[in-house]
Amino acid sequence: MNTRTLLSLLCGCLAFMLPPPPSAAAAERPVEHFSRLPHFANPSLSPDGDRVAYFITVSDSGNTALVTQHLESGKVQPLLSSDNTKATIRWYRWANNERILVSLRFPAKRGGTDTAETRLLSISADDHEDYLSLYTPRRMSLLSVRPRRGDERISQRQDRVVSLLPDDPEHILLALDIEKANYPGVYRVNVYNADRERVQRNMPHVRHWMADQQGRVRLATAVDYDRGRRSVMHRPVDGNDWQPLFAYDMYDEPSANPVGFDADPNILYYTAYDGGRKVLYKMDLSTQERTLVFRNPDYDFDGGLVRSRADGRVIGIHNRGIPGGRVYWDEGYAGLQESLNRVLPGFTNTLLSFNEGGNRYLLSSYNATTPHVYYLGDRQGGSLMPLAERYPELGANPQYQRRVFWYTARDGVKIRAYLSLPVEAEEGGPPLAAVIYPHGGPHSRQRTTFDYRVAFFTDRGYAVLSPDFRGSSGYGFEFAQARMGSWGLQMQDDITDAAHWLVEEGIADPQRMCIVGGSYGGYAALMATVKTPDLFRCAVSFAGVSDLRRLVIERSRYINSESTEAEVGSRPRDLRARSPYHNVEEISVPILLVHGSEDRVVDVTQSRRMANRLQAEGKEVEYIELPNGNHYLDAQPNRHTYYRALDRFLRGYLSPHP
Repeated sequence: MNTRTLLSLLCGCLAFMLPPPPSAAAAERPVEHFSRLPHFANPSLSPDGDRVAYFITVSDSGNTALVTQHLESGKVQPLLSSDNTKATIRWYRWANNERILVSLRFPAKRGGTDTAETRLLSISADDHEDYLSLYTPRRMSLLSVRPRRGDERISQRQDRVVSLLPDDPEHILLALDIEKANYPGVYRVNVYNADRERVQRNMPHVRHWMADQQGRVRLATAVDYDRGRRSVMHRPVDGNDWQPLFAYDMYDEPSANPVGFDADPNILYYTAYDGGRKVLYKMDLSTQERTLVFRNPDYDFDGGLVRSRADGRVIGIHNRGIPGGRVYWDEGYAGLQESLNRVLPGFTNTLLSFNEGGNRYLLSSYNATTPHVYYLGDRQGGSLMPLAERYPELGANPQYQRRVFWYTARDGVKIRAYLSLPVEAEEGGPPLAAVIYPHGGPHSRQRTTFDYRVAFFTDRGYAVLSPDFRGSSGYGFEFAQARMGSWGLQMQDDITDAAHWLVEEGIADPQRMCIVGGSYGGYAALMATVKTPDLFRCAVSFAGVSDLRRLVIERSRYINSESTEAEVGSRPRDLRARSPYHNVEEISVPILLVHGSEDRVVDVTQSRRMANRLQAEGKEVEYIELPNGNHYLDAQPNRHTYYRALDRFLRGYLSPHP
């Protein structure tokens, strides 16, 4: 498939229609109200503020489309549309007022090994036919992975933007491993014609580069997987020699990670652990003097910097552990944030994007139980206008109740968890059918924002408990490190203890509990049927791991295979003991397995083989394989298929409304 054919498929006919409004009657809404991809998402203003770009789900096809809209005339310009099977639109950024950078992701194979590839396009904000790939030559397919004879190698990842070069709107800095696989150099690339010149050659073990706000390549992060070492080097503003900055064992020692430069090229922000928590520092690279910028005594800093679009100054930070999500130390922005919080009380009001002048802005307003509503604001005129809703079929009202609490695991460790209940549920009411919903990762944490998946469960009458078990991020280095070698052990026990707590509190009916998860959460759901076969009535695994030994073997084909062994383990007997696939004789409850055929995070054979093993042992199992499906349920038909099956499966075994 050549580039023009692919773009023709991506840029199909678009019909920008709002979905029908939600029904006022129903106690229970159609599955599709929850499984529909976001109607509107990720808006961003052009630098001059005249246009806004955003993603929209096209009503008649379910495709994801990227469009621009002129704010004065209202004219909408379609740029790309994808059904998220052959290729998924990953992200976009304004390169300047005329061009938009768009990242595409697609599954492929190299030498018989599955890969996830990315490509970078530069598209005119006014004309979808004015586009070019910033790396793959026009004479080759955009989805090519093998070069023609005499051509240079084709980089697997082509969307690693090092800098947008704010003082040079015609160029960007792009990391490409043209000369040696997995060791990128940095190239200055023209966004109008794709001409490039190398500004930084590749270096041994260097996987990542960072530029300062003036567009100079200043930081190099080297990862040596064989030795398990990660190191960060920096280059002085006026120097050529690389100097060591941080170095640590990537599996056993707390990390220090660069976040970004301030407008002053000597000021670097970075995170490091202190007192058991990850905090934010800034360092003067000319003197090595560091200053604490932000510390939350309860949670790790896992956010980023907020910059002025006009001059690149750091004007604040964003982080999930902050009430409201952001802190501004620039008085003008802090005052705007305070006024918005007064106008929209009870919501997290996040300033998403400003024009270069700082007058026009985009706002997202939501809370833990209410979907996002987007607004367009004008500071000079003092106006704030609704722009769109993320999930208009759900409406802008609370979809469920949420309580955050800590429970005590069997060994005394405190675990944070999120309990979501149907809107109509009353305290002290009869026990509910319940879903235990462990997150993926496992090095992640539960969402603190509105979650359409939780809304689906509670709409059906289920209580939903989501624990941040040991191994979750955000609670300090030692808590996160507990995941190392603990799959199926302590992490699993934390989930079991959460389920027991829900029963002991009288919230859940012990005869009507199911465990549902995706990715690592899918593994936890399957492992629960082995380790605690009488605790749950049923289990659902989406894209879950079933065989740890096979996982280690699969990952051995990739450069970071040592990371998998360090986390999961390497002894075959131990891996089998902690693998649902090798212990199916212990399983006595119905299981629903769902997996995308083109998953590049957890191979589809993990679910295929598990389904075959369960069937061979006479166990009750349903297996659904989603055609061209990835790990993220990006294709609309696949998302509908999964949630319809999930609804039917849970309804059959939990009886939410007895």
